[in-house]
Amino acid sequence: MSFSKALPYDPSSLSWDDTHTLNDQNQYCYCGKDRNLKFPDAQCRTCQNFFHLSCLTPPCNSMTGFSTNYTFTCRLCSDDGFESLERGVSAWKAVTATSMANLVVKRYTDSHPDLPIEDLNAANKRNFAADKFFFKKKEDLIPYIEENWHLLCPDREKVQTWQATLGSCLVANKDTYSAKDESLRNQNSEYSLSNPNLFVFRSGYIVPFQKIGATVPKRRFSEMDSSLLVSARLKEEFKEPKKEQKRVNNSAPHAFNKKKDVPTIPIRYKPPPWKPSDFNTVPKLPNFTQASSNKSHGFFSLSEIPFNSRGFRYTPCEAARDLPTTMYREIELPPFCARINWHDVSPPVLVDHSVLSATVEKGFRMARSNVFMTQGEWYFEVKVEKGGGHDGSHVRIGLARREAPLDAPVGYDAYSYGLRDVGGQKVHMSRPRAFMESFGTGDIIGFHVSLPKITPTDAQVSNIYHDRIPIRYRGQLFFEQPDYVPSKAMDELLVPNEQAKYVDLAYLPGSYIKVYKNGSYMGTAFENLLDFTPLNSINSNQHSFNDGSLGYYPAISMYGGGIARFQFGPQFSHRPSSLGSHVRPVSERYTEQIAEDVLCDILDEIEYSNEPNAFSADLLPEQDEAGLTVIPEIKEILE
Repeated sequence: MSFSKALPYDPSSLSWDDTHTLNDQNQYCYCGKDRNLKFPDAQCRTCQNFFHLSCLTPPCNSMTGFSTNYTFTCRLCSDDGFESLERGVSAWKAVTATSMANLVVKRYTDSHPDLPIEDLNAANKRNFAADKFFFKKKEDLIPYIEENWHLLCPDREKVQTWQATLGSCLVANKDTYSAKDESLRNQNSEYSLSNPNLFVFRSGYIVPFQKIGATVPKRRFSEMDSSLLVSARLKEEFKEPKKEQKRVNNSAPHAFNKKKDVPTIPIRYKPPPWKPSDFNTVPKLPNFTQASSNKSHGFFSLSEIPFNSRGFRYTPCEAARDLPTTMYREIELPPFCARINWHDVSPPVLVDHSVLSATVEKGFRMARSNVFMTQGEWYFEVKVEKGGGHDGSHVRIGLARREAPLDAPVGYDAYSYGLRDVGGQKVHMSRPRAFMESFGTGDIIGFHVSLPKITPTDAQVSNIYHDRIPIRYRGQLFFEQPDYVPSKAMDELLVPNEQAKYVDLAYLPGSYIKVYKNGSYMGTAFENLLDFTPLNSINSNQHSFNDGSLGYYPAISMYGGGIARFQFGPQFSHRPSSLGSHVRPVSERYTEQIAEDVLCDILDEIEYSNEPNAFSADLLPEQDEAGLTVIPEIKEILE
């Protein structure tokens, strides 16, 4: 289908302005009509034309006009002939600008009640001066955002501090908002949009976090060794130039690949200042509540902690006086060992006091461990304490990446590899295949995992960007950061579409998962595992970089009272004697990961303090420094 036949005009004949937001012919959309300040529209990421939301199929009423945090593909540019509209993260800078633009139009039309709607067309409003309209936080912006929260912030929960964050956003972003009196710029000032042209609002127009010239972390370690912590050569090792990573397959002919469009360097955050109470906060374990069902005796539900969900993940942290620049660090809570990560389970999952066993009373739910594998050879076991159909209980066990959904069994999608107790089938992308004999209650399944070694040239893997935001949740401090989310291309592998373009999957050559049952070798279940490294993992901010959590995690999923128990070592029930000492127990990853995290903190502290825009808790400016995203205070979640 050609554009000229699908549209009532020839798009190739249009003469666009420098920003590709207005054309001289005033023809847009499927309908060929002009853009209008009263009619919300969206810009296609491919052809860059604008389409009225009311002209979409079906019409879109879930987004306000002047939105910038979305990705839209029109039906003329899509592979399947259907439109695609996906919302991005609702950053306060974008939310505030969108709200102010809508308030400009509302105030203008309210003051001109008899104005014909055509007068708001782009043809008549190219010189409309939006910067002449000023608004106050309390009287104008807060009521508008309150009323339209579901349209502006569908991914955000309303917390008590959001109004203060809004005010700080106005004060900090001089590039977007102008105060009526700049000499008295504060949260109570009147503000207007700095750019008078409302028609420039489009996808990505408001960069939510990072400004031009922003400073970002440069480099991180490539291979962890505790001796690096005291190595005099540490800084020199991280001055090596970045090179192309080698662990991704070469693209096949006609392969579908949009990874080059994904940002691979994160924003740089300026942490909020400490509060005196932060140093008196005593880290607490989750609440363990005894399960009421007799089937789940000895197991507990977890509460009083944030669970990884909605594209974000959480780790406990504390204020750190010895880190005056980064100010906060991750901490560990007992039991201090490789175990189930209680933030990384589906909420219906029940755990025992050791946090090694898990069960669930109804449908399949998953629990991931707090340790993961990135390279080398590893061994761990899973004991099936109840499964194989006993009383209707089942388990599926194996490995999962960060993107694997917690409300589904291991092996559900392309992000995990699992074994099914009934029939002993191996499962990947929900496709069971014959592999071994059935296993059930009392059986111990061993996993020998081999992943290729990361070399210093694997830049996408070795460069770890560690920026995290501290938040308060029920009086406790946690880091919140975007988690990795499934991509559309990987999701489509579950239901093959003949019209879909070929997807060239990246593999880890030579990787494998070998399986043992009660010490007896069952075979190689999976080979050449899918690559977890950037650009093959994208987070909920649509960025692709290694935040230090990419890898394969031991994972268990249970159904109908099934019980599975991790055995990470160093003592195992049935470790095969054929495995040499180079095959390490997964338990050793626990201390390695702590060392990796400490090293990242040290490098961040050195790196940030050497930056020209460095910041310190001892001297926090009232306004943001160039290129830094200001987080004026810690967000508090009170759910």
